[in-house]
This record gives sequence, structure tokens and C-alpha cells, in this order.
Amino acid sequence: MSVATIYSERMFRRFETDLGPCADKLRIPRAIFREPDFELSIDKYYRLLDCASRTTNPRIGLTIGSGMEAGDLGPLGHAAAASADVRQMLGVLSRYLYVFAHSNVLRIDVGPRLFAVAYDVTDSNIAMHQQDVELALAYAVRQIRALTGTEASPRIVEFAHAQPAYAKDLRKFFGGEMQFGRGGNRLHYSRNVLDLPIHSSDPSLLHALEIFLSERLKVRSEDADLGKKVVHLISTSLSKSPCPTESNCPVPPSGTADAQRHACVLPTNCPDPRPHRRQTRAIHYSERPTIRLHRA
Repeated sequence: MSVATIYSERMFRRFETDLGPCADKLRIPRAIFREPDFELSIDKYYRLLDCASRTTNPRIGLTIGSGMEAGDLGPLGHAAAASADVRQMLGVLSRYLYVFAHSNVLRIDVGPRLFAVAYDVTDSNIAMHQQDVELALAYAVRQIRALTGTEASPRIVEFAHAQPAYAKDLRKFFGGEMQFGRGGNRLHYSRNVLDLPIHSSDPSLLHALEIFLSERLKVRSEDADLGKKVVHLISTSLSKSPCPTESNCPVPPSGTADAQRHACVLPTNCPDPRPHRRQTRAIHYSERPTIRLHRA
């Protein structure tokens, strides 16, 4: 059975002082600070950030995410920087994030006046993911600002975890209204931010990188544990119908389940996409012993 993993790329290279002692404690080779193709299990990655938050830097996720350059995510980050505008940049990150890390989902939901960038993980240990969530959302905000040359800030920032002691630092960086203990992790922006141009846009480079990332996506999919892959795909794909209610979005019945027939799709234009429900349904589908997955 494959283990969900994340590639180091250059994400950790400037943060060895904060992360090094915990890497040693967890028996993670310090190659993660120098070798971009070092592959680390997702579990150890979460534990590395959690350990650092308890010992060297309580806001390590924010520190890393707000200090990263686009290219620190390797080809994925370079593709984002080569995009034409914020809409395309976020689409690239959402589509190919699985190349970089197995167990998380970035989704874009667009409404009439706002759009939301939602970041979910495919298990329910909220406390263990806190630093990763703050890192991911800080990276997204940092790149929107850096690549557009603006100070665009989210209007609302939602976190699933409880308010930390350093909440004022989060407020200072994100700049919007902060909400904790929510049903998911989301950045809510004014819709016009999607149309901001990326100054480093390079269509030819983006095309080449998308070919590479598409091939890597196939490889990562083949290497992944099927159960984790199913959870990831269902969580990502439930995003295309009108705003749902519980009555028209049922959990699969207890008998033999057909994943295609019972799959509930969630909106691209809902103000509250409720990612925890998507995650719950994805896990429910993947864990049913009688489930059948087939081509349409």
C-alpha cells in the first residue's frame, strides 16, 4: 500500500533553523532542506510542522507560507507564475496540486460578488493540520500579491481550527476579517481579483510546464494508494451543481452503492461550499465495502 507523500522542492530551504531540530527528532534527513526531489510522507510533514510550532516557532506555518516565492513549489509554482491572471493561476494550483502533495485539495468557488479559495485535507485531524493550513493559505495570499504587484487582501479568512495565541500576526498578514472554528479553511476575495494580470505571465512556458505536470499527475496517480486517491478525487470533483441542501445531497444508502449514481456535486457559485461535507461524503464513499467504481 502506498503512503501519501509531499515533495520538498524548495519549500523548506530557508527554514532549516526552525525545522532542523524537529527533523532530527523525527529522523527526517536534512536533505529536505537541499534536495528538491526529496519525498516525505504526509504524516511526517504534518508532524514536522506541529513539532516546530511547539518548540521553535509557534507560527511556523505562517512564517513559511508568507516567506515563500512562487518557484519554491517547483514546476507547480513556476506554472502558477507563468499564468495570465489570478483566475488561471489558482486554476493551475488547484488542478496540479496532487503532483506536489497527495493529501490536500485546493478548490475555487466563484460567486456573483466574491470567490473563495478553499483548502481541505482528506482526514479529520484538525489540530495536526493547523500549521499546514496556515502555510497553504499564506502562500496563496502571498502569491496573489507578489505576482500581481498589488496589496490585494481577502475580505474574510476562515480557519477550521481554534483561534491561536498569535492570531494578531495572522490578522496583520492576511488583512481581512478572521474567523476561527469554522467548517473549513477559506479565503474570500472580491471577484474582481480573479482578473488581475500576472506580471510574470509566459504562455509558452506555462504550456510546457502543463505538459510536464500532466505527465507527473499520471505518475503520482499510479503510485497512490487507491483509497486515498478515491477520497482525493471525490473531494475535488464535488463542485459543479447548484447550491445544495442536505435533502438533495444524500449520503449513499446502506446497500450496494454506485459511486456515479449517488455522487453529490457541490457548487462553483455557492457562498458557503461547506468543504467538510464534501470530505465526509468522500470518506464515506471510499470506506463502503460494497462500493463499485466504474466508467461512465
